[in-house]
Amino acid sequence: MQANNAKVIGAHAEAVKALVKPKEVKPKIPKGASHKLDGLAFMVHPKLGKRAHAHVARGCRLCRPNAQAQAKTQATTPAPVLALALAPASAPK
Repeated sequence: MQANNAKVIGAHAEAVKALVKPKEVKPKIPKGASHKLDGLAFMVHPKLGKRAHAHVARGCRLCRPNAQAQAKTQATTPAPVLALALAPASAPK
């Protein structure tokens, strides 16, 4: 019984050695002087790239509509006010 256990343990150890891969060198994110370069370094990173890319895209999506909405409200609000202000002046003629 003990001989069988020793054989099984030896076979198990060999199987584990075959499955375990040697440790790879982890890619380091370079610390650059520019915020843009830091973001690009994150996007190129094999594991962090997906999350960083999603985070940047989310930021772009959140920022863009607000600027467009503000521009639309600024463009549309003065026109009705001017039309109402000019309407009574043109009526007495």
